Formats: sequence, structure tokens, C-alpha cells
Amino acid sequence: MCAPVAEWIYYADWLLATGHSPRGPLGWRERMGIWLKRRAMTISATRIRNRLAGSGLVHGAAVDLADIIDHAQPHLAPDHHGEAILTVGSACGKSRPAPAG
Repeated sequence: MCAPVAEWIYYADWLLATGHSPRGPLGWRERMGIWLKRRAMTISATRIRNRLAGSGLVHGAAVDLADIIDHAQPHLAPDHHGEAILTVGSACGKSRPAPAG
């Protein structure tokens, strides 16, 4: 799965799981369903990435949504949701200098 599509899918699930969606907080069954879906997606993405690793078709590591959101928070209001979070967070995360060593 290409990173921008995966980012959006993970972000939509995060919005639901944290109660930031227009639907508001979810019940325990819905949260369990999201957890199971996220677990299955992670396993599938890892298997696909491992199989395609030698082909050069897959670049980079798995999507780290928490890192992307953390990078966007200083630049956007906490209640701002949508693609801007992913765009700003991804850009800010890529622009920081690599650690020395």
C-alpha cells in the first residue's frame, strides 16, 4: 500500500478510535472492531512489504501515524482535522535533520 493511502486509512481509524470524528465517541464494540481491523491491516501490510522488499517497489518503513500527528500539532489547532494534518505532519517530519551518529 502506498504511504499516502495508508496514512489516510490509519488516520481515519485514529479519528474514530479517539472520538475526534463527527460521530463522537464510540462504544466498546466499535472500538474492538477498529482494533481488530487495525491489527489485520498491520499484519497484511507487513507481509506485503516483506514480499516486495527485494523488488524495489516498496520504499520506506511502515506509516507511523503518531509521529506524523506529533509533527503537525505545533502548526495546526488541536481541533483541526483532515488531510492538512497528514500533509503538514509528513512534511515537517521529513524536513527535520537526521540524528548525528
